[in-house]
Amino acid sequence: MTNRLGLTRKQRELLDFVSAELEAGRPSPSLAEIGAHMGIANRSGVHRLVACVIERGWLVNEPKLSRSLALPGVRPVSAAEVRDASPVSITIPAHLAARLAAHCKARRRRVGEVVSEALDSHLRWPS
Repeated sequence: MTNRLGLTRKQRELLDFVSAELEAGRPSPSLAEIGAHMGIANRSGVHRLVACVIERGWLVNEPKLSRSLALPGVRPVSAAEVRDASPVSITIPAHLAARLAAHCKARRRRVGEVVSEALDSHLRWPS
């Protein structure tokens, strides 16, 4: 049975896993990591599953290059880029900064954690 994306349950699970890894700033998972996550012991089974999702256009990859799965239109991030990434500074408008400060104080949370969780949630792959 396929869902509204035209993917089976296992294909959607694969897409969600790869998307989560990429969106967390980690390199694309290997076939072995995908198999371990999904409970598939046979690497050729994982390869077929990945090929189906690529064929449907939800993932792209570079043939004969490991860890090259990416979302269409999104450049894959290498392990070196993740390791070398530096924090980013942003300017928050005063009215939002005040609301953010009140929110963090009431919940005894750090601003960085709240902003990071909000961005992660907002940028997550749609369900």
